[in-house]
Amino acid sequence: MAAAAQRMAGAMIVADQPTCFPSDLLVAVSSKDDGTMLNRIRGRHVAEIVNNRRRFCDQIGVKYDDVVYHVISYDQAQTFDNIAEVTEADTVKHNNEGIFADALYTEMAGVGLFLPVADCIATVIYDPKRRALMLAHLGRHSTVVQLMSLAVRYSLSSAVAR
Repeated sequence: MAAAAQRMAGAMIVADQPTCFPSDLLVAVSSKDDGTMLNRIRGRHVAEIVNNRRRFCDQIGVKYDDVVYHVISYDQAQTFDNIAEVTEADTVKHNNEGIFADALYTEMAGVGLFLPVADCIATVIYDPKRRALMLAHLGRHSTVVQLMSLAVRYSLSSAVAR
């Protein structure tokens, strides 16, 4: 029974993946069958949750240690417009706590961006010419502060600066 459920989860993932991105960019979406990727009550990094993330990354051909774990905070001081530029030094291999930000940006090949979402929108901005990638968490708060507009401006200004 467990093996059948595992095969079903893998099949569901394949069927539900976005297909609008260029072939040099991997964008993958987990399903409920892949297990919880975040549990704010039990803790972000309890073994069961981390194992779910690792298993999902394995299914899509990515090492979990090579991703930057994106942490969204809802504390009182949060402005919901923080964009963090990340590198290999920010990956789980070097930082297993994650990066607290509302959007992650990288131009480094081989650095994956991992964002657990439930009812918010994970938005990908990709510049194929520069191979620049941004992953933004758009929820109620970040939408009010116009994070999407900020993210586009950030991406454009990064292109001009380089």
